[in-house]
Amino acid sequence: MKDKDYNISVHLGFIQNTINRMSEHSSKCKNWVLTLFAALAAFFFSSEKICGNNFIFLIMILIVLIVFWGLDAYYLKMERIFRRLYDKVRFANDETENTYDMSIEPFIKDEQSVVRIMFSKSICPVYLPLVLSVLLFMLSKIFLEYR
Repeated sequence: MKDKDYNISVHLGFIQNTINRMSEHSSKCKNWVLTLFAALAAFFFSSEKICGNNFIFLIMILIVLIVFWGLDAYYLKMERIFRRLYDKVRFANDETENTYDMSIEPFIKDEQSVVRIMFSKSICPVYLPLVLSVLLFMLSKIFLEYR
């Protein structure tokens, strides 16, 4: 049964607000990871030895990068799912039974995994160079120590 007070514009507004929040969180992930990477890298290069082992500190930087990379991919995944819900509501006929429904379950199984989204063209160019730079620096440290 259709709710007589249902307003599709309000419903679309609810969904759009959620999409905007997911997009904002994704943007904040990128800002935070770049800030943390710069701070940790500066700290690493400014100190002679950190806790007796530079290699452990590089692994910590790598873990921070991968965690933020995955979190950013998760927010992008959720944003895509809510965009599908938005389209469903936008193209629905007037006889929709569940008014103001925000359920995303029908769309979850159709969306890519977080790991696959991590390598999408909107996220990978930000995180992959940072991770590769840490890995290359780790390899150079190993090479220089055994040289």
